[in-house]
Amino acid sequence: MQQLAKIDTPAFVAVVGKPNLYQTPDGAFLVSVRVESITIVDKETRDLWVLDTAARTLDRIEKVPAGTGPDIVKAKEHYPSIDVNAFRKTAYDALAQIRI
Repeated sequence: MQQLAKIDTPAFVAVVGKPNLYQTPDGAFLVSVRVESITIVDKETRDLWVLDTAARTLDRIEKVPAGTGPDIVKAKEHYPSIDVNAFRKTAYDALAQIRI
């Protein structure tokens, strides 16, 4: 595993880890990731990952209004006031950062 402090910047990296969700006393949520590995990747690998992730995100967003799939139902129950437009904007912003 690469040590983050030893990676020359700028660099694209792939980080694998276990997410943890914490709720603060005031009700806010914080997410942390316990890193298991860091690997340097090239720009093409990063771009392909962004394309795939954005496509899957946009596909999931299209399913939200129809309420199809058990995961959508669970998400709506757990996050009743979620703004899918924020996710849509994030996906498009990510796509705007790559050039093919």
